[in-house]
Amino acid sequence: MGSNDSTTQLALLRRGKHHVAVQIKNEIARSTSGHQHLDDILNHFLDIGKSFDFEAADWFRHLISGGQPFSEYVETGNYHLQNLAEAS
Repeated sequence: MGSNDSTTQLALLRRGKHHVAVQIKNEIARSTSGHQHLDDILNHFLDIGKSFDFEAADWFRHLISGGQPFSEYVETGNYHLQNLAEAS
């Protein structure tokens, strides 16, 4: 991983879980390719040299729920995925 990748990852982490999750959700909804922010976050948290801890799990919860509170996402199921499919 180059220094530019690390810089990008740190910049995303500083924005916060909710902001980045919403940004990535919108990025994916707009495009079928070029999901660089998602790739950067996944590369950061899935780095073989790092342990998978509560912070990483919490980031994944935010990414899965698209920025919606995870408990609400779980209660509503695939609500957002259905909306994205209907919008396509």
